[in-house]
Amino acid sequence: MLVEETYTATAMNIDPVELRFEATPRFGSPADWTIPIAFHDGKAYVELEVLEKPSDVLTLYNICFANSTGYGCVDYIRFTRPGVYEYNQIPSSFWDDDKPMDWTKGVTKVQIYLKNDREQKPPGTDVNFYPMKARLTITIVAPGFTYIPPPR
Repeated sequence: MLVEETYTATAMNIDPVELRFEATPRFGSPADWTIPIAFHDGKAYVELEVLEKPSDVLTLYNICFANSTGYGCVDYIRFTRPGVYEYNQIPSSFWDDDKPMDWTKGVTKVQIYLKNDREQKPPGTDVNFYPMKARLTITIVAPGFTYIPPPR
Protein backbone atom coordinates (compact mmCIF):
# COMPACT_ATOMS: atom_id res chain seq x y z
CA MET A 1 0.00 0.00 0.00
CA LEU A 2 1.57 3.27 -1.11
CA VAL A 3 -0.83 5.73 0.54
CA GLU A 4 -3.54 5.38 3.15
CA GLU A 5 -4.63 8.72 4.46
CA THR A 6 -7.72 10.57 5.59
CA TYR A 7 -7.35 14.32 5.24
CA THR A 8 -9.23 17.57 4.90
CA ALA A 9 -8.01 19.84 2.12
CA THR A 10 -8.27 23.49 3.22
CA ALA A 11 -6.61 26.77 2.35
CA MET A 12 -4.40 26.21 5.40
CA ASN A 13 -2.89 22.86 4.41
CA ILE A 14 -2.47 23.05 0.63
CA ASP A 15 0.63 24.50 -0.99
CA PRO A 16 -0.29 28.18 -1.57
CA VAL A 17 1.61 28.37 -4.87
CA GLU A 18 1.00 24.94 -6.41
CA LEU A 19 -2.46 24.57 -4.81
CA ARG A 20 -1.91 20.93 -3.97
CA PHE A 21 -2.04 18.63 -0.99
CA GLU A 22 0.89 16.23 -0.56
CA ALA A 23 0.73 12.74 0.86
CA THR A 24 3.92 10.95 1.85
CA PRO A 25 4.33 7.39 0.56
CA ARG A 26 4.28 4.84 3.35
CA PHE A 27 7.51 3.60 4.86
CA GLY A 28 8.89 0.71 2.83
CA SER A 29 7.86 2.00 -0.60
CA PRO A 30 10.40 0.62 -3.11
CA ALA A 31 13.39 2.86 -3.83
CA ASP A 32 13.38 1.54 -7.42
CA TRP A 33 10.08 0.67 -9.12
CA THR A 34 11.76 -1.27 -11.96
CA ILE A 35 13.87 -3.94 -10.20
CA PRO A 36 13.77 -6.50 -8.74
CA ILE A 37 9.99 -6.15 -9.26
CA ALA A 38 8.60 -4.02 -12.11
CA PHE A 39 5.98 -2.17 -10.06
CA HIS A 40 5.85 0.53 -12.76
CA ASP A 41 4.35 -2.07 -15.12
CA GLY A 42 1.88 -3.38 -12.54
CA LYS A 43 -1.26 -1.47 -11.55
CA ALA A 44 -2.02 1.41 -9.22
CA TYR A 45 -5.42 0.88 -7.59
CA VAL A 46 -6.96 4.07 -6.23
CA GLU A 47 -9.88 4.16 -3.84
CA LEU A 48 -11.06 7.67 -3.14
CA GLU A 49 -13.78 8.03 -0.54
CA VAL A 50 -15.08 11.60 -0.57
CA LEU A 51 -16.47 12.05 2.93
CA GLU A 52 -17.42 15.74 2.82
CA LYS A 53 -17.64 18.14 -0.11
CA PRO A 54 -18.95 21.72 0.08
CA SER A 55 -20.89 21.76 -3.22
CA ASP A 56 -22.11 19.65 -6.13
CA VAL A 57 -19.72 21.38 -8.55
CA LEU A 58 -17.87 18.92 -10.79
CA THR A 59 -14.44 18.23 -9.28
CA LEU A 60 -11.50 16.69 -11.10
CA TYR A 61 -9.25 14.83 -8.66
CA ASN A 62 -5.71 14.63 -9.95
CA ILE A 63 -3.10 12.34 -8.34
CA CYS A 64 0.53 12.62 -9.39
CA PHE A 65 3.44 10.45 -8.30
CA ALA A 66 6.68 12.42 -8.14
CA ASN A 67 10.39 12.12 -7.46
CA SER A 68 13.50 14.25 -8.13
CA THR A 69 13.30 13.64 -11.89
CA GLY A 70 9.67 14.34 -12.71
CA TYR A 71 6.15 13.12 -12.21
CA GLY A 72 3.45 10.84 -13.57
CA CYS A 73 -0.25 11.55 -13.12
CA VAL A 74 -3.26 9.24 -12.95
CA ASP A 75 -6.17 10.12 -15.23
CA TYR A 76 -8.73 12.39 -13.54
CA ILE A 77 -11.26 10.96 -11.12
CA ARG A 78 -14.45 13.00 -11.61
CA PHE A 79 -17.15 13.50 -9.00
CA THR A 80 -19.81 15.93 -7.86
CA ARG A 81 -20.74 14.61 -4.42
CA PRO A 82 -19.53 12.41 -1.57
CA GLY A 83 -19.13 8.72 -2.35
CA VAL A 84 -16.56 6.05 -3.16
CA TYR A 85 -14.68 6.31 -6.44
CA GLU A 86 -12.35 3.57 -7.67
CA TYR A 87 -9.84 3.65 -10.47
CA ASN A 88 -6.81 1.72 -11.67
CA GLN A 89 -4.06 2.39 -14.15
CA ILE A 90 -0.60 1.09 -15.08
CA PRO A 91 1.97 3.53 -13.63
CA SER A 92 4.19 3.45 -16.74
CA SER A 93 1.18 4.82 -18.69
CA PHE A 94 0.67 7.83 -16.37
CA TRP A 95 0.47 11.22 -18.06
CA ASP A 96 3.72 13.15 -17.62
CA ASP A 97 3.61 16.31 -19.79
CA ASP A 98 7.22 17.51 -20.09
CA LYS A 99 8.89 15.96 -17.02
CA PRO A 100 8.74 12.18 -17.41
CA MET A 101 9.09 10.06 -14.31
CA ASP A 102 12.25 8.00 -13.89
CA TRP A 103 10.79 4.98 -12.11
CA THR A 104 14.27 3.83 -11.01
CA LYS A 105 14.18 6.71 -8.49
CA GLY A 106 11.01 5.44 -6.79
CA VAL A 107 8.13 7.64 -5.63
CA THR A 108 8.98 10.22 -2.99
CA LYS A 109 5.77 12.31 -3.06
CA VAL A 110 2.15 11.85 -3.99
CA GLN A 111 0.66 15.18 -5.05
CA ILE A 112 -3.10 15.72 -5.02
CA TYR A 113 -4.82 18.50 -6.93
CA LEU A 114 -8.47 19.51 -7.01
CA LYS A 115 -9.42 21.07 -10.34
CA ASN A 116 -12.53 22.56 -11.86
CA ASP A 117 -14.24 21.45 -15.07
CA ARG A 118 -11.76 23.60 -17.07
CA GLU A 119 -8.81 21.72 -15.52
CA GLN A 120 -7.80 24.79 -13.49
CA LYS A 121 -6.70 24.63 -9.85
CA PRO A 122 -9.10 26.69 -7.72
CA PRO A 123 -7.58 28.72 -4.89
CA GLY A 124 -7.92 27.33 -1.37
CA THR A 125 -10.54 29.99 -0.65
CA ASP A 126 -12.97 28.68 -3.31
CA VAL A 127 -16.03 27.57 -1.32
CA ASN A 128 -17.11 25.19 -4.11
CA PHE A 129 -14.03 23.01 -3.50
CA TYR A 130 -12.78 23.65 0.04
CA PRO A 131 -12.86 22.28 2.62
CA MET A 132 -13.08 18.74 1.28
CA LYS A 133 -12.57 15.70 3.48
CA ALA A 134 -11.46 12.47 1.84
CA ARG A 135 -9.93 9.09 2.51
CA LEU A 136 -7.38 8.07 -0.11
CA THR A 137 -5.92 4.61 -0.52
CA ILE A 138 -3.43 3.78 -3.28
CA THR A 139 -2.28 0.18 -3.60
CA ILE A 140 0.41 -0.86 -6.07
CA VAL A 141 0.17 -4.40 -7.41
CA ALA A 142 3.08 -6.03 -9.26
CA PRO A 143 2.48 -7.59 -12.69
CA GLY A 144 0.91 -11.02 -12.43
CA PHE A 145 -0.49 -10.48 -8.93
CA THR A 146 -4.11 -9.95 -7.88
CA TYR A 147 -5.47 -6.85 -6.19
CA ILE A 148 -7.10 -7.39 -2.83
CA PRO A 149 -9.02 -4.30 -1.71
CA PRO A 150 -8.06 -2.94 1.70
CA PRO A 151 -10.63 -3.36 4.48
CA ARG A 152 -12.86 -0.39 5.20
